[in-house]
Amino acid sequence: MNLKDQRPKEFSSVGGLIRDLLGDQLHDSENAPEREEVQAEIRRLWGRCAGRAADASIPLLFRSGRLVIFTESAIWATELRHQQSAIRKELESFNIKEIEVKARPGILPPARPNYRQATLSEKSRHHLQSTASRLNHKGLRNALQRLSQKNRSPQR
Repeated sequence: MNLKDQRPKEFSSVGGLIRDLLGDQLHDSENAPEREEVQAEIRRLWGRCAGRAADASIPLLFRSGRLVIFTESAIWATELRHQQSAIRKELESFNIKEIEVKARPGILPPARPNYRQATLSEKSRHHLQSTASRLNHKGLRNALQRLSQKNRSPQR
């Protein structure tokens, strides 16, 4: 049986994916994952921890000091293996003892939009400049002016 046959057709949550992939291991108290709040907090911090690899990976499970990360390719898995010490440092409050990275193509949820490539419309740029011109706070005014100059959409 290949990986494509094993992966769920659809899933509504990361918890459902964990149950599908790990099955009965979750009922054993020694292998039980940390509380969902802990898992959610790790996923929330993931973008800061994983850098460029964040969009191609997901911290799927944290239990007994072991963090299991799934990636969409072997290339991203290698990248994350090289970042293990930085990930541990960023998540040091969780006391991660071991990081396991697995390349599992096709099992990640649909990709999130890459907001780093977003561009401002001319209308939004004008609105930012207009708002900035009315502000008394110099730092905020300068920040809005700089933002209005970045990522301009192409002229049509």
